[in-house]
Amino acid sequence: MTGTTLLRHPMTQPFLRFLCEDGTPWRFGTKEPEELLGRLGWTERGPEQPGGPGAVEGHWPYAVPLHGVGGCPGTG
Repeated sequence: MTGTTLLRHPMTQPFLRFLCEDGTPWRFGTKEPEELLGRLGWTERGPEQPGGPGAVEGHWPYAVPLHGVGGCPGTG
């Protein structure tokens, strides 16, 4: 689940433009994935950030963003 910050961050704009030009625009992100998924019946396993345990650990070239910290690309 992608955070809305990822869709607005300057670093991701070239990739998002590419997706749009390819006919596959990214259309959704949420700041509160646990709440959204809980309403749909999913149980919380805990937020996983890119590069963190269980989420491409060791392969993400950037620092693991802290959950709930705004202003940086991540899932929260």
